[in-house]
Amino acid sequence: MRAGGGPLRSLPPVTAVALAFAAGIGLDASGLPLPGTVFLTGAGCLIPLFLRPLPGPHGRTRAAWRTAVAAALLGVLAAGVLHGRAAPDPAPRGSRAEARGAAAADSSWSVKARAALSARIERRFPEEGGIVAALLLAERDGVDRELRDAFRRSGTSHLLAISGFHVGVIAGWIVLLLRLARRSRRAAAGGAVVLVWGYVALLGFPGSAVRAATIFALVAAGRAFGRPVLGVGAWGSALLLISLARPHEVLGIGTRLSFLGALGLLLWATPWADRLGEAFDRRGWGGHGRARTARDAVLAAVAASAAAQWATLPLAAGAFQQVALAGLPTTLLATPLVSFALPGALLTLALDVVHLPGAGWAAAGVEGLLAALRMIVEAGGRHGPLLHLSPWTVGCAVATAVLAPGLLRRLRPGRRRPPGLVFVVTVVAALLATPLRDGVAAHLPNTRSADLHFLDVGQGDAILIRTPRGRWILVDTGPPSLGHLNRELLRLGVGRIDLLVLSHPDLDHIGGAAAVLRTFPVGAVLDPGAIRGGRWRELLEIAEARGVPWRRGAAGDRFRLGGARLAVISPGPAIAGTGPEAPPNDRSIVLHLQIGDFDALLTGDIPVEVERALLPSLVDVELLKVAHHGSRTSTAPEFLQVVRPEIAVVQVGRRNRFGHPVPEVVDRLEAIGAELFRTDRDGRVTVRVTADGRSWRIDRERAGAAEGGGRPDRRR
Repeated sequence: MRAGGGPLRSLPPVTAVALAFAAGIGLDASGLPLPGTVFLTGAGCLIPLFLRPLPGPHGRTRAAWRTAVAAALLGVLAAGVLHGRAAPDPAPRGSRAEARGAAAADSSWSVKARAALSARIERRFPEEGGIVAALLLAERDGVDRELRDAFRRSGTSHLLAISGFHVGVIAGWIVLLLRLARRSRRAAAGGAVVLVWGYVALLGFPGSAVRAATIFALVAAGRAFGRPVLGVGAWGSALLLISLARPHEVLGIGTRLSFLGALGLLLWATPWADRLGEAFDRRGWGGHGRARTARDAVLAAVAASAAAQWATLPLAAGAFQQVALAGLPTTLLATPLVSFALPGALLTLALDVVHLPGAGWAAAGVEGLLAALRMIVEAGGRHGPLLHLSPWTVGCAVATAVLAPGLLRRLRPGRRRPPGLVFVVTVVAALLATPLRDGVAAHLPNTRSADLHFLDVGQGDAILIRTPRGRWILVDTGPPSLGHLNRELLRLGVGRIDLLVLSHPDLDHIGGAAAVLRTFPVGAVLDPGAIRGGRWRELLEIAEARGVPWRRGAAGDRFRLGGARLAVISPGPAIAGTGPEAPPNDRSIVLHLQIGDFDALLTGDIPVEVERALLPSLVDVELLKVAHHGSRTSTAPEFLQVVRPEIAVVQVGRRNRFGHPVPEVVDRLEAIGAELFRTDRDGRVTVRVTADGRSWRIDRERAGAAEGGGRPDRRR
């Protein structure tokens, strides 16, 4: 490969172009390598090795852009290839602890250093030590659940997690201190690069921190050698390097959000700040001297925050199905506090390590800043609601945002397209997307398949059913969680829950019900009629406040909903042991679901005594939701001989302390030929049934495999 004598003629064209992009060779307008000019992708793609720079600023910009985009694409491609070839098999349960122990042994110095710093943080910051540990060491276990939820609801979770922002703040303060110590620009930049990479190594090289440190090092190198730097080149270089070094990590949602946010800052932060400044100047709000400087600093912060959030909005909304409406104002208020708290915490720890006076005063100042941060975040989380979005809504919004400008150009030829109009059209399309889809689906013929999703919610039950006509039924809501169930429902496309069934008032079945009732429109709630405890009363109050009908379910009740038929077969007066004073498990609602010729029995937590009492009213079924997570108190042999399921699903938590499902229940199910699926092992289990119920398919989230089945001539 010859760098100084013209295009790469000794290699196949595709290989030559790929190597040219990867190495950052400057390209001319025709896309061919320029003779005698090689650019490193690092340092903004503009470090000439052979001293023949591209002519003019436009040529430099064009080549840098092409190299950055190509490096990014090659990085993603390399990550995908390496991920497909080298993806490790899921480790057995027993080996995960060994793997963690080996990793800890490999990086024992960083583990010991973090442990020592954690001890000092706990001693120096008695009130806000949890936040300090999260900001400096990425250890969020010390932050209480309510505060983490407030960060999430206020749209400021990125401030609590180690990200490029934290690395940038630390790097900026290091450069400032070194410059104040009368070090040259080159020495300050070099010292900051070394210290920043030491900090990233201490953290264990998290992806977002590695990305920020890589970009900082490349840009610092370019400026130190007096070369012109383009940020997108360093951005593309960082993505390429991380993709090659850690392909599995670059495909994760956190890394993708980190890179998108950085790209938004590079592309839009400065132009948006300039436009805001021009708009203020036109209205006579320019100010003079320090007032103007302060105004420009505020506008730059607003533009930077808006650019990063706008760049990550589609991916974040698609991944988490929610957007914090208070994210931008809360971030603007909270960011300065974090920017000063971070160096203050580092100063405190440094003084504490070398036993110099002043550590207590610095710690007190940091705790004051973090107390203010806590107040702002809690206020944002309390008064800033989350906008919940389904994937369908996100897709329609993105498609509308892309297509709306062209449509408006055709409707209004020759006229300016105001961005506000495009925004309004996009918002209206997003708001109408799900209601229109559900309304159309409700009137379609019964030709679609039905889905039974047995959700992985840990040690608890949550079953989501989509009927052939697109109606949604949720049976139980699992244990309490920080929005996990809601995110899962939104990810599966739920916009409205037509029927919420709460089988019985145990917390592992109703823990997520309050969040569901607050988030989704609910058509009706069905319960066994036993009010027990404050949590149950809270649900009744939420339903009453939102106007949700609440009714008691009893044996003999039948419903038709969107092409599915449901029958309640317990509790009821004719079934011994299910009266008002019976234990909650005995009073569990038992549902018989029918989709065409497909029958499913959803048993809640009923014990063996109730199973035996139900035998006269049971038929054989294709699917059985195993009662009480596979406990030995349920799933009697005589019960299985009557229902004889082909599919058995156990909803159970990984490594649960009860040992569920117990071996004898597993043996009974295997003895009758049932195919057993478990959410602890398989993740979400989805059974997709045709509208006539004559065939079905089973998908396992964690195993990634699928099976099919069906008995069109099965006799009942």
